[in-house]
Amino acid sequence: MSVSVWDPSPSSTAAWKLAFSLVTKSLRRQKLMRKQKMDTKTEVHRFIERIVHEMVDRAVDTAAGHGARMKLAGSLAQVTAKRRAVRRLRQHALSRRTLRAQRRAGQLSATAAQLSTASGTLRSVQDLKRDLGPMRPLARPGAGNQPVPRIAGPATAAASMLQDRRDPAEMMSLSPSQTMASWQKTDLESAMSPQSTVPGEVPAQMSMTSTEFQMFQSQSQSIQEEPHERGVWYPGYSMAGPPAGSSLLIVCFGDAKRGQLGVDHRVRFSKEVALVVEELRGQEPVQIEAAGVASFVVGSKGQVWAFGSNRSMELGGRKEVAQISSAQRMKSVRGVHVVQVSSANSTSGQCHTLVLGANGEVHTFGASNCGALGQGPDVRQSAPLLLRFSAQVPVKLVAAGARHSLMLTDTGRLFAMGDNTHGQLGLESRLHGSFIDAPRSVEGPLGDEEVQVKLIAAGDNFTMAVTEDDQLYTWGANANGQLGLGKLQDQMVPQLVPQLSGLSIGTICCGACHSLAITSDGAKVWAWGSNVHGQLGVGTDNSNEAQRVRPSLIPALSNRRGMVACQVTAASNHSLALTTTGEVYAFGLNSHGQLGFPTKSNDQVVKEEKGAQGDPLTQHQMLHQQALRDRAKARNKVEIDQPKLYENGVEKLWLPVRVVSLSQYRVRAVTTGDMHTLTIAQHYHS
Repeated sequence: MSVSVWDPSPSSTAAWKLAFSLVTKSLRRQKLMRKQKMDTKTEVHRFIERIVHEMVDRAVDTAAGHGARMKLAGSLAQVTAKRRAVRRLRQHALSRRTLRAQRRAGQLSATAAQLSTASGTLRSVQDLKRDLGPMRPLARPGAGNQPVPRIAGPATAAASMLQDRRDPAEMMSLSPSQTMASWQKTDLESAMSPQSTVPGEVPAQMSMTSTEFQMFQSQSQSIQEEPHERGVWYPGYSMAGPPAGSSLLIVCFGDAKRGQLGVDHRVRFSKEVALVVEELRGQEPVQIEAAGVASFVVGSKGQVWAFGSNRSMELGGRKEVAQISSAQRMKSVRGVHVVQVSSANSTSGQCHTLVLGANGEVHTFGASNCGALGQGPDVRQSAPLLLRFSAQVPVKLVAAGARHSLMLTDTGRLFAMGDNTHGQLGLESRLHGSFIDAPRSVEGPLGDEEVQVKLIAAGDNFTMAVTEDDQLYTWGANANGQLGLGKLQDQMVPQLVPQLSGLSIGTICCGACHSLAITSDGAKVWAWGSNVHGQLGVGTDNSNEAQRVRPSLIPALSNRRGMVACQVTAASNHSLALTTTGEVYAFGLNSHGQLGFPTKSNDQVVKEEKGAQGDPLTQHQMLHQQALRDRAKARNKVEIDQPKLYENGVEKLWLPVRVVSLSQYRVRAVTTGDMHTLTIAQHYHS
């Protein structure tokens, strides 16, 4: 069946098709024109953008120091943000203090902001306070006009700090025990102070009696444990204790090419005199630390200054900063109340540093490819990072060797990390591997929980420790007899030094391949290990032995009337000793002037070699020096100070000699690195 469709107007159908075709073509043409306009506009935008980029690049290239200004602007923005946050915090604390004072005075109410009066209307508390005047404390029935004491709420350390109106700098300068006692006293006073009640507060029926006060005090003392003394405040850190006084100076000498003396190496200065770090005058230093090519100074308020090389981030600064030639405050640890800094004093090490805080936490930074940072296998170079182990186990003393680190906990346990090639970590089993990137407890005799360690020291690749029962243990590398065991084999676990067993040891220190120790009374100084450059201070041996495998007394520093040694420090191939009178004695290699004496120039060495071959003029000079030497010995055989003997420079000191360049100072502390030495000193007239 077919269906026929009748078209009443064929012409209209054709017209409709034509119109539809024309409209479609027009729409296509309009769409194409819009696309062309957009393409043209995009090209214009790209052209303008390219011109702007070229102008910016050219401006950046032509502007000198533009990047540095941008960094300074970023630093300024951070400082401004910190200041703004501190201002807001101060305003918030002030407003809270004002509200608390108004509440105590009865000017504020603990009730709702709107109150219903007898007439049924709602009135604000401010209107009531303005109409009724200052609110008065409620009185108990039959108690007259005596105010009712308020029940004290639970006191916290934060509230005590807000109520304490002393200067924050003064609070930070207090020792941890004094700060805790101040908080406890403030809490007790706030709990015992009779304060008036305010409207809406429940009155107390009875006040705290003396018996209840004693019970509260005993409970507070049991809850708040006595804080531990750590770092430089730890009694075992130094026999002389931390220096104190506002007239202390930082005096240094030695190599200054890396800025480790706090002066620019391009500035000409005489190496025969000691230099004073002018930026640290009046900063009250309590500790100094001489690293391989860097220096650190710790202030009494927990601040740290650093200067020297930062090529391995050993100063905790940015990688872009290669060297700091003047003492600058370490911003990376500004939030830590630092009590000790320990850094590898060897230039052959990995340049790592440990910072100990007053709360027992340790921050590590620098570079170490053998795990001395303790931050795991992935961290080999870093800015200051918190050691997670110390957040759980508080530490009271730290020490850094060339490639390993030591930490002494509050309980007397010793932990080590880093390179264990020579057994310097004291791990009994070799299964741990050569590198340990996380703190591990020292094994062997010191692994017993009943044995408590009180002194620690780290050499380049060996370790020393003294227990509470005055037993000296050594372990690690022993190629030069630096362990004092009478043999030359390396020791993987701590070994008791039999010759010093039972002696009361007050201070120990380690050099690269030698060791020193002082008895608690300061009357005897022992040394053992390598003596190639005279770093033991025992003179030249007739048998030409270059090492002492057992502890030997230093005659010039032991059993001398009026001489009491209180500190020894060593690094590389030299040593220094400090007495209670503030005198410093040096012995060993003086290649960079690190002993405080001028060094011999290459010309002098060449002249001496020519004189040995027969040069008459130089030979006459050598005979003259020998005559001066003999005359100095004949003048006083007991005298140790012989400055005339070394006025033309000295390469080695085989016996302890008083550092003449420090004769105008009373030295309070001394530390040394491979090529420089730092001291905390004070003028005698001050």
